[in-house]
Amino acid sequence: MTALCDSTARTFFKRHMTKILGFIIALCLSAPAAAVFKCVQNGKITYSDQACPDGQGKLMPLPPTTSADAMQQASQRAQEEKRAVEKFEKQEQHDALLAQKSRLQLAKTAAAHQRLCATLAQQHKWREEDARHAAPRSAAKARRNAQRAAEKYAAQCQPT
Repeated sequence: MTALCDSTARTFFKRHMTKILGFIIALCLSAPAAAVFKCVQNGKITYSDQACPDGQGKLMPLPPTTSADAMQQASQRAQEEKRAVEKFEKQEQHDALLAQKSRLQLAKTAAAHQRLCATLAQQHKWREEDARHAAPRSAAKARRNAQRAAEKYAAQCQPT
């Protein structure tokens, strides 16, 4: 169950990484939409985010919160991170393909081994039958052949 959750989270992360990064960068680089008012009351200067009570205040322009260089650097970082994510995804796809090829090769090898064992078992069975039905003169040779077939089957197909 844990592997399924990890796999699901990883898939979600990979699919939405670009969107998440873009959102985070936009959130960090967005300027606050607040205004600053300069008010003079009784010869005293105050700054506030609300209009002056007498309406005589001056709306102060806000300096840009991010420079063009900072925006460019953020954009470059985002592109680098996007390339890193793409490289990671490509590597994971490559690894998955190699794993699939390996599983197919193991399945082919196992199937070939099963066929070999089935053939050896059948040869052993036939040699045993030949030894049982052999004439007394050739019985020793037939038993030796049956024993060798049994040893070959055991060597190739019996677990150690």
